[in-house]
Amino acid sequence: NNFTEWGSLFQQYVAPPFRIPGTSPAYSFGIAGSGSGVPFHWHGPGYSEVIFGRKRWFLYPPDKIPHFHPNETTLAWLHHTYPALPPAEQPLECTLRPGEVLYFPDRWWHATLNLDTSVFISPFLG
Repeated sequence: NNFTEWGSLFQQYVAPPFRIPGTSPAYSFGIAGSGSGVPFHWHGPGYSEVIFGRKRWFLYPPDKIPHFHPNETTLAWLHHTYPALPPAEQPLECTLRPGEVLYFPDRWWHATLNLDTSVFISPFLG
């Protein structure tokens, strides 16, 4: 949240209008190559917005822990684990395209996979 160093970028970015009272969002910017992503994890609530490219999301509610190895990439998980998941154990999924925003609730498990070279920003709300 260095508004001095990143000031010109923040002047051009309009974050989703939702906030948690008494908190300030923390921003995460990213540029990533096709096939990269973040393996399953969880944290506080936030948004993810794609500026360029496409980003695939896999989500599970807090009470449903996904089957994954913490040292395995999302791409490896997609090729090795995902095809064997029974329908009841498959994640919720979506693919974000430029200008689209996804809200992820508090403590929801999620993993991402960049389908193209992607540019994205995530305001974390907590």
